[in-house]
Amino acid sequence: MATTVTVTGDKQIDAVLRGLPLLINHRVIQAGNAEAAKDLVNEEHLLSPVGATGGLAESHGIVKKAVGNAGSLGEILVGPRRGSYKGHPAHLVNFGTKERSYNGASRGRVKATHYLEKAYNNKIGIVRTKIATFIGSKLYSFMRRTIKNAG
Repeated sequence: MATTVTVTGDKQIDAVLRGLPLLINHRVIQAGNAEAAKDLVNEEHLLSPVGATGGLAESHGIVKKAVGNAGSLGEILVGPRRGSYKGHPAHLVNFGTKERSYNGASRGRVKATHYLEKAYNNKIGIVRTKIATFIGSKLYSFMRRTIKNAG
């Protein structure tokens, strides 16, 4: 008893599989992560303490790391940015401080707000869904183009 197997579309499948490493690169994944992280940045901005000084709420944003400096493929940093964004005290506001003094002057205590964790917990599901949707749409359009051109 002989069995016959017919494979159609093998050239198209081969073309798609060969092109995937070119498509899934640092730049594409980073763009998807950055697009999805916009909701998280907005939530951090909304949850940052109102009385925080130094433009803390405005310092929240997305920093894209260069491929050489990134620890993983598509890495971005989300949260208070440093430098001209005035996000330096964000960790003090988020985690709080104990009573401290400097040159004999009392600097007081900062109560922990944990607003970054709250923002993360509120938006992580949406962020993950948006990343998957973004990468999925890129894969789908790539497959359509490749199959059409190989076809």
